[in-house]
Amino acid sequence: MRGIAVELIVPLVLQTLGTSIFARFEVETPVSRRILKWTIFIGGTVGLYFVVRHWALLFPLTMMALGSSYHIYFLPQRRHSPSVCDAEEKILRDQGVEVAGIEDRGRSRI
Repeated sequence: MRGIAVELIVPLVLQTLGTSIFARFEVETPVSRRILKWTIFIGGTVGLYFVVRHWALLFPLTMMALGSSYHIYFLPQRRHSPSVCDAEEKILRDQGVEVAGIEDRGRSRI
């Protein structure tokens, strides 16, 4: 592939996989926020392409690493499971199911 095609295909593939795999986690996220996230993600990659060429692919990889680090490290501190979405936790709590607190699970487990 030549030119900007790779920089357009990578975010498209990541967006397709991300929305199909993680859609249940974004049920309560406003549409405007999701559009802004993907605009920054794709726009940043394409914009960086014109400055640093194919090194621009480090931008989406860095964004994914930062997002994953946030979810794995900070969410358990706030008593949220990084593997169970908020909507699912609310449903379980409404049904009387005890959702494991941070003391019941290791922080490194997902």
